[in-house]
Amino acid sequence: MEEKRKEQEEEQRKREEGLRRQLEEDRRQREQELELRRAEELRRVEELEQRYAQEEQSRLAELRLHEERMREQGRQELQRQTEELKLRQQQREAELRQELEDEQRRRAEVLRQQLEREHCQREQELEERYREQQREAQEERSRTEELRRQWEEGLREEYDRRLQRKEAEIQERWEGELQRRVKELQESSQPQSLEPGQRRSPGETPSPEIPAAPRLSKLSIVLLGCEKAGKSSAGNTILGREEFDTEGVTEECERRQGEVAGRQITVVDTPGWHLNNIKSTTEWVKQETVYSVSLCPPGPHALLLVIPLITLTEKQRRVEKEHLQLLSKTVWRHTIVLFTLGDELRDTTIEQHIERGGKKLQCLMEKCGNRYHVLNIKNRGDRTQVTELLEKIEDMVTGMSVFPYMKNRKLLQKIQKRKMAKKERRKEEDVEDEEERGAGRMPVSRRHSKESEPPNCKS
Repeated sequence: MEEKRKEQEEEQRKREEGLRRQLEEDRRQREQELELRRAEELRRVEELEQRYAQEEQSRLAELRLHEERMREQGRQELQRQTEELKLRQQQREAELRQELEDEQRRRAEVLRQQLEREHCQREQELEERYREQQREAQEERSRTEELRRQWEEGLREEYDRRLQRKEAEIQERWEGELQRRVKELQESSQPQSLEPGQRRSPGETPSPEIPAAPRLSKLSIVLLGCEKAGKSSAGNTILGREEFDTEGVTEECERRQGEVAGRQITVVDTPGWHLNNIKSTTEWVKQETVYSVSLCPPGPHALLLVIPLITLTEKQRRVEKEHLQLLSKTVWRHTIVLFTLGDELRDTTIEQHIERGGKKLQCLMEKCGNRYHVLNIKNRGDRTQVTELLEKIEDMVTGMSVFPYMKNRKLLQKIQKRKMAKKERRKEEDVEDEEERGAGRMPVSRRHSKESEPPNCKS
């Protein structure tokens, strides 16, 4: 069995060897055939390339000859056409030149005639327009004069009616007060019972004293002025007690009331404006300035322009004027200049100070009708200075109504909304302060006081 198996393996090996040799022989034959085919193909390619090269050379030669012939023909044709074009162009230029000269002469003549006509027509139109403008100007002057006359008559009638009404009121009030005073004096000076044998002289009657002019029982005052002018201190001096905060910042208008020299006095303190430029004054301060007069309905009796004893420059005087005219152009009729820091005058009178202040200060005084008063805010015990101020205000408003102001409802609503929002914010801060105090910490309002203050100044 082992020998038989070995014989089979030998035969199998021989068959595989024969197959391998046969395959190798077939491969060599195929490679030879492929080499022969490749050589034949290369020969054919070389023959084709030689043939194509010869044909290409012959064709290029023919093309060169044809191109040279065509170039020569084109050159000759182009030369002929160029000469013809030159001749035509010269002829056309001569014709166009002649036509252009003729057209220019014709147009020049037409333009000259047209300009002459337009010049004459424009002169006529200008003359007519000038006459029309003269007529319109004359009519406008007539209408303006008529409107001015009607306006002046209306104003005069309105002024006369108001003046008569005011005079009647003052006369009625004066007569009522006079009758009341006379009656009181008559009652207080009734003749005592005469002793026996004592007789009254013939014609002897009690001579009551003539009563003084009646005083206004109520006065309302608005303090206006720049930053650090002393408005809050002046208000405290007028009222005779601490009503306005002089240490902090006046953020909004404040109204206080009190009885001074037998009168019920209302004082309104306002935020201070910027002294050097009206544009630097915040819009809130301008709104508060306009809003201040509405706190004294139907209007304040006097506007006190608070000015410290300084030398005003032209720029500062103009700024004071611009701020006051936010209220009205007629504000000067109701304005009195109130000089604070009166102790700095020392041996100098206020008249001398005004004279030394130059034309700028004198011009401001003239705008106010030369009404002024000096207030020593450091000497509040001197009530004479306050009484004199109130008398000057009474003298100013005699025969004149209170300061009229226009009710700007949009502005009032805007300010009231802002005040309400601020009040709600303060309530919230108070609640937070109570909570912070209960927790033993610093109140929130004190920690953020600097952030909540507006960029105004001390009044």
